[in-house]
Amino acid sequence: MRKRLQDIYEREKTPYRKDILDWFESTNPSEWIDQNEGNRSLYEVNIPDDNGNNYLDYYAEAKTELKETILKRIKEGVSPEVKALPRYKEVELEY
Repeated sequence: MRKRLQDIYEREKTPYRKDILDWFESTNPSEWIDQNEGNRSLYEVNIPDDNGNNYLDYYAEAKTELKETILKRIKEGVSPEVKALPRYKEVELEY
């Protein structure tokens, strides 16, 4: 690892790389800690398999029905239910 850090520093000669090399040389592996230790979260996401109908094709033109639905939703604006959410009110105040 030391050789690799030295090679990178020799190639780039930046103060940042020098700081890393100096830190590496001044510490022991037992001092290296994971800054995220104990602060991790595991999330499970259920993504359905593509059956040909449940995902949009990025390269294909949207079907007329989808375009009409999007335009209708835009014209209707934000629903009262969404406007009632606390997060919506926070965002609304930011603008």
